[in-house]
Amino acid sequence: MDWFVSLIDGHVTSFSQLTKLLKAKHQQNLGSPPPLPPSVSDDLFDVKQYQGESLKEFLHSFGAQVVRLNLTEEKMMVHAFRKGIVPGPFS
Repeated sequence: MDWFVSLIDGHVTSFSQLTKLLKAKHQQNLGSPPPLPPSVSDDLFDVKQYQGESLKEFLHSFGAQVVRLNLTEEKMMVHAFRKGIVPGPFS
């Protein structure tokens, strides 16, 4: 779908041309397997701060999970942290 949407308006003038382009694109995809998506563990998103749990306790639980999963993707960790924290001044 991304490929189809990326076609320039007016570039394809017939169904036959579209068919040829699609077949050529399909042949490219057959040559090598698509890259695997980055490994994202749902386990990190399961770490939640409980009502009454201190920020320090939550940081300890969250950090332990990051170490256990051997994660390095900073943006994903920040996103998981923000999703797990109780709404308040730090969220």
